[in-house]
Amino acid sequence: MKLNESTYRIATMPQDTINRFIIVLIASMLVVIVDYTSLFSYVYTLILIMLVNRITKEANGISPFWAFHFYLLFAVLFYAWQKLAVPADLGLSGQINGAADDTIYYSVFSLKVKPYFCSWAGDSYTFVDFLEFIYPFKIYTPLNIVIANLLGTAFLPVYTYSLSLELFKSRQIAKRSAVLLLACPFIIYYGCIILRDIWVVTLVIASLYYFLKRKYMPFIIAISILAFLRLGSVIFIVAPVFLYLIYEFQSKFKNRVAGILISISFLGAFATICFIALFPYIQELTNGKLEDGLIRQSFMIKLLQMDSNTFLVKLLVLPFPMNVLSLTAFFMLNPFLSLTFSLETVLHPLPIFTKVLTPIFLFTILPAMFRSMLQGIFSPSCKNLRLLIWMVIIIAFLLGTISLQIRHKTVLIPFMCILSAYGMFTPVRSIYSTLGNTMAVIIILLEILLVK
Repeated sequence: MKLNESTYRIATMPQDTINRFIIVLIASMLVVIVDYTSLFSYVYTLILIMLVNRITKEANGISPFWAFHFYLLFAVLFYAWQKLAVPADLGLSGQINGAADDTIYYSVFSLKVKPYFCSWAGDSYTFVDFLEFIYPFKIYTPLNIVIANLLGTAFLPVYTYSLSLELFKSRQIAKRSAVLLLACPFIIYYGCIILRDIWVVTLVIASLYYFLKRKYMPFIIAISILAFLRLGSVIFIVAPVFLYLIYEFQSKFKNRVAGILISISFLGAFATICFIALFPYIQELTNGKLEDGLIRQSFMIKLLQMDSNTFLVKLLVLPFPMNVLSLTAFFMLNPFLSLTFSLETVLHPLPIFTKVLTPIFLFTILPAMFRSMLQGIFSPSCKNLRLLIWMVIIIAFLLGTISLQIRHKTVLIPFMCILSAYGMFTPVRSIYSTLGNTMAVIIILLEILLVK
């Protein structure tokens, strides 16, 4: 009788619940099979997720428990794949074509636990200090740290859902935003190796959400952690907040243009005063190299020295304002489709997920995103839609001017997913629908024709 009741309960379970259970089961089993030393890290990270979830109480639509196991499945597969492809790199993304950041970070870690070192590793990294704080235990393999790092990745879809819900008050749009984010290969790959980029984007989305909810203490905590991990990335939260304040202030004036100008002037003056007051501390935090922390001038010089014929460099040297406009569009549409499956001669998940699968993913969301943008710019029926559009444009602009690294597009992906989800569920005028779909098809065809 009990067996029949159990069978009935399983049979009547929603398919979505069964699928999630299977993912959790496979992911946890893979940890034991691939690297049993990571079992402790797995259990410990689960405990951390439950604690953070209990404190934040934000998992109303997307469970960080399930998101963690979803990313864990890929993290273990990437680790095993990379370890088999290049055994000397211990399952890290490797030193092919120069050391990757996860190689550098683990090199700093490993000085304390095993003789693994790469010549690119510097003296110290705040991200390493941060990971040592959240995982203060002995490290046996890189997967121990990869799993602990998934703490930040697991909450990204949670806060994407919360931000979308706050903007549009629609659970349907919020859920689709989170699902699109979960399906993004760009986020999957960079969120499942030892990088701070996913922590940065999670903290940016969380900070913006808390600011909009007027929960200022969590906002201050999130932005403080962000500044500690990567000072220059604070601009990705300052800019959206600045936009929001302009929208709020200008709405109080009868003359919209005058309201915008007065708001920009007032907020600009306030931001300048704060920057001047904090300048000595910023200089200290960036070790006297302000341009490396905020402007990335040194990285631009590095790009020019590495290869002056790359497409990105060609855009950089265009006359103003063509360079700025081109770089903004470049980072909004990048990465472009490339049939590259290997690094040098090694079949590798990095090019497969970032150069093949990510462009295909972007192809699926571009029509809805363009429909939303056209609707929001020319016929806004929702104030927050136009605000979101400007956030997308401003972040793409910042990526093309003070970041210049393709990998940093992780910070733009959640905003694009929210904008696309809005276009999927909200009716738009037929002219905007036709024009948006046409723009997307033209871009897709161009990428296919120019594929390398």
